[in-house]
Amino acid sequence: MEKYVDEIYLGDLKRYENWKREMGILKTFWCGLEERLKLIGVVEDNKIIGVARILKIYDKWRRYSVNVRGDIQDIYLSKIRLNVLKYLLEKYIDIFRVYGLNIYTISEWKKPYWRLLRRLGYSPYARSIIIGWNTSTNISLKGNRDVEIKYASKNDLRDLRSIQRNSWRYFIPPDFDREDVLIAYLDNVPVGSAYLNKYTGCIDFGVHVNRKYWRKRIGTALIKYALKHYREKGFERMYVVRVLRLMKINLYDCIALSFYINCGGKILREYLGFRIKKLDRVKNIPSINQILSYCN
Repeated sequence: MEKYVDEIYLGDLKRYENWKREMGILKTFWCGLEERLKLIGVVEDNKIIGVARILKIYDKWRRYSVNVRGDIQDIYLSKIRLNVLKYLLEKYIDIFRVYGLNIYTISEWKKPYWRLLRRLGYSPYARSIIIGWNTSTNISLKGNRDVEIKYASKNDLRDLRSIQRNSWRYFIPPDFDREDVLIAYLDNVPVGSAYLNKYTGCIDFGVHVNRKYWRKRIGTALIKYALKHYREKGFERMYVVRVLRLMKINLYDCIALSFYINCGGKILREYLGFRIKKLDRVKNIPSINQILSYCN
């Protein structure tokens, strides 16, 4: 019979570190700060057969009535077994209760686990994809030669706010301690921006260009500059995360996906966020291939 192990060490499970890195990229979009509570697992016959970590999440988007919740991430099962996953989740719920976290979610990218989670009563509520570039490659598209790109400072916050509000209607101030911030100028007018995360290799929140200046290859110039930046910093990969709706695609999602893919980006993984729901109304979620076909 399985038994519960607290604060395990994974030994040669090197892939786990890659998954943890990717969650570090994704957390920028689904939440704010995070605090690791436990790394726990299940052992059978003295072998680790299941593992995941649990965190306290400070939700910047306030999806719930409170802005603090628990999140289960990086699930790994040596064999796809419903009873092992169920056992892990029961232990997680007990720990959340100890910490006073009555709301919790699960973030997962492995499709076989999606099916298990739905069988256990969890329903998808959030969707994101990771797009990546190898920094050793070059982007064949040409950027606008008249665009001048500089590193921004706190003195440029007003310009950054204007760019983002005219790009996606929101403004998220950069974290200059964690991000190198690019700002693009056309004829001395600030028209585009990108936040380059110093630790994850991710363009946090994507590339933004004032809508008045779309289709002038300003975004392409920013992507090319960002790739060069990360290559010089010694990163092997550069990333962008795109948050999608679960059941449908809108025009701006298509524009963004087409832009990143045309600039050489490859879709690496799709993540779903799950939560307990008494009635699962989410049925057939369109695949990424279906979305791309629709965009084309």
